Amino acid sequence: NISGVNMSGTPFYATDPTGQQTRMRGVTNAKVLVMVDGIPIHDPFYSTTQWFKVPLSSIQRVEIVRGGNSSLWGRLAVAGVINIITKKPVDDSGVLDLSYQSLNTTTVAASKNWLFSNGLGVRVSGDLMNTDGYQTTPEAYLDAVPGKGASSATNGNMAIAAYYQPAPDLEAFLRAGY
Repeated sequence: NISGVNMSGTPFYATDPTGQQTRMRGVTNAKVLVMVDGIPIHDPFYSTTQWFKVPLSSIQRVEIVRGGNSSLWGRLAVAGVINIITKKPVDDSGVLDLSYQSLNTTTVAASKNWLFSNGLGVRVSGDLMNTDGYQTTPEAYLDAVPGKGASSATNGNMAIAAYYQPAPDLEAFLRAGY
């Protein structure tokens, strides 16, 4: 619900196998830089945003800077920058979210933190989504498209991240995902 930021209403699994287009102020996805903790998550060929690489349970906040930022962030930031900041472990907590929605859509998101010392923490996050999808072709035109059915999909991802902060002005992280 940010003015000037446009996302397709069609789910990414029904439009593009590599991700979803992100538009800002009417400029195409190739000119909007989307990052997780300062690291770009674009598909290198289509420049679509690979949202499935970001477990929802790991998001702390999203920072959006609209307008030309190429001088700071490079050629992909002509229309603006979206930076997703992930949660860092502050205790040994865990979270489990389950939901059931229309079109037989189910989602599961889980995360677990381990804090080993004041400067070292590990976070494991994962999401799973399954949907029967919806019919993208109007009923009147289904005969013209043989085999056209609902756009069902199953997507899952998992990420593990280690954070190390030995001093207030020095920090590092290592993240792996599947």
